[in-house]
Amino acid sequence: MSEMPSQGEGTRYDEKVEREDRIEFFPTVALVRHAHFQTTAMYLEHALRRLCNLVTVYVDQSSVLYYLGSHLLSSRLTRKPIQFILNEVLKEASIDLLLVVDPVKFDLTESNVADCTAFYAIDSHISFREHFSRSNVTSYDYVFVAQKDMVEEYRRAGCSRVSWLPPAADPEIHRPLKQKRLFDICFVGNLWSGRKQFVDALQMRHNNLRWYVGKQYMHNMSSIYSASNMILNKSLCGDLNMRVFEGMASGRLLITDKIGNGLSELFTDGKELIIYSDLEEAYRAIEHYAVHAEEREAVAVSGMRSVLRAHTYEHRARRILAATGLKTS
Repeated sequence: MSEMPSQGEGTRYDEKVEREDRIEFFPTVALVRHAHFQTTAMYLEHALRRLCNLVTVYVDQSSVLYYLGSHLLSSRLTRKPIQFILNEVLKEASIDLLLVVDPVKFDLTESNVADCTAFYAIDSHISFREHFSRSNVTSYDYVFVAQKDMVEEYRRAGCSRVSWLPPAADPEIHRPLKQKRLFDICFVGNLWSGRKQFVDALQMRHNNLRWYVGKQYMHNMSSIYSASNMILNKSLCGDLNMRVFEGMASGRLLITDKIGNGLSELFTDGKELIIYSDLEEAYRAIEHYAVHAEEREAVAVSGMRSVLRAHTYEHRARRILAATGLKTS
């Protein structure tokens, strides 16, 4: 038969309790995002899992939340069902922060699952009005905006705490791979809007170069980047897109168009990347760096180091947690 603990052992137990009281626990974040892959939200989720207790609620076409939020019902009718569903999903967790990432198109702040709420507006340049009409973005405690030129617009529209938080890279995916250089230049992505005409024009003028143009995702995208000497970027609507950071993190020379949205504040033209203003400048940049390999590689390596130093999704995740008052290890 085991003996009862002595008074001394009881004292040691009390000391143990005191030590436990000083334990620093990780914050718990509820992330609500669309389930689609190859998005900023997916990479941000990956980074947050390393820094906090993360509970993810996916909102897609198979989700009740999706239909309640997107159906043409008034917010008065949808508010309580959405609140109930979120409360049921998250009732076992003590949530410190509810983080909603665009393009969730309905108001979740009525769910009352956390004392602190934040909204990350990724497509702020094209979804600004919808963020107010459908997501009720002014009701969030904190708003993070991916496009710097839009930050003041959110402030003027009534958001009190607004911060610029650009896209980034995930070094576990966007990284140099041991690939043979099969292409002189590549464009990986959708040829929407005027992109196709732009890329086609460059291909016609540089028909002596080896091109890759097409869609690839995640690790396969990095394989194409690593197999190329140069990566071409062409924004849509002047946005600072994910390709800027992903291409540079892959250790290849990024040639991108001149935009606002803080690009020149993050990186230096000619040192970390190459910026063109029009088709003619893009043509000359490709022509120059196709043959000046040493100069091309120096800029590429400098760009990669800059991204890894300050522009990964872990940097972005830490910024969100710090801004909302949550400690990380």
